[in-house]
Amino acid sequence: MKIQPTASPYISGRYVEDTSGTTIKVNYPASGEVISTRHSATYELIEQGLAGFDFALARHASAAFCAGMGATEAPIEERSRQCRQIM
Repeated sequence: MKIQPTASPYISGRYVEDTSGTTIKVNYPASGEVISTRHSATYELIEQGLAGFDFALARHASAAFCAGMGATEAPIEERSRQCRQIM
């Protein structure tokens, strides 16, 4: 079986291929055959991802969820409206 799945990190709206990390073999569970070789994330790639992350938005969304906006009792239309307000 020759399968090469795509598994690149998604950072700031694009897939980033980094081949400088340690090599990781991906095995097919049924046969144990190696079907892909990927690279682990490097420190630089992680830093690049963190630089593009909006921590203020994440904190706001987390606070809103904890305050009850994420409650499943709210109708889907209301939850959708609240999510749009956050963004």
